[in-house]
Amino acid sequence: MTKHVLCEISEIAPGNCKTVMVEGTRFALYNVGGEFFATQNHCTHKGAQLVKGELQGTTIQCSQHGWKFDIKTGECLAPGHGRKLRIYPVSIEQSSVVVELEGTEKPQSEVKHSKSVDVPTGKIQFHAVANINDLDDDEVIAVVVGKEEIALYRVDGRFYATHGLCTHEYVSLCDGFVEQGEIECPLHGACFDIKTGKAMSLPAEIDLKVFPVKLEGDTIHIGIEPDPAS
Repeated sequence: MTKHVLCEISEIAPGNCKTVMVEGTRFALYNVGGEFFATQNHCTHKGAQLVKGELQGTTIQCSQHGWKFDIKTGECLAPGHGRKLRIYPVSIEQSSVVVELEGTEKPQSEVKHSKSVDVPTGKIQFHAVANINDLDDDEVIAVVVGKEEIALYRVDGRFYATHGLCTHEYVSLCDGFVEQGEIECPLHGACFDIKTGKAMSLPAEIDLKVFPVKLEGDTIHIGIEPDPAS
């Protein structure tokens, strides 16, 4: 097991949660009365970010469709209606919250605060956004890279990325349905080709922006052009 510092204890007040990322895995980290828990950040229903939901004791309620999960066990509190959340062991070391991940063990001196990994390639910079185990086939999750809200998909074992908002009414596509290589907007049913971003059906008439994706080990990276203003 490899240890990684997620944050300082003081960064999350009791009853609150935040998202952190390490080794390409994005976590939801919770403080419940001074006890810390960590789960995957995306809801197993439609991929919405759990840190945007409501934390009540050890229950997190997804902000999109109200699904509830036990953050200690990962269990969906609507039995038979949803997959468990992935949970991660956390501990307190001095003033830091530390998570343990499977992988090559590193000396304690190499434990570092988590941050995005940028790998320049020409005018494109690749950012670590997720682990390959964060998505099953025909799933979509939301990730944010810089100022870009991006939808990350897994289709037939391969990964793709498009802009995260429908070009018709700017609804989050991460609440939509993935089927036969297309994403269907949950509001008015517009469909887009996940690989190309092409608008396949009305009411959408404008194609989605697509982003290059690459894998480094089990980590998914998405490429975007640097913001010239940054």
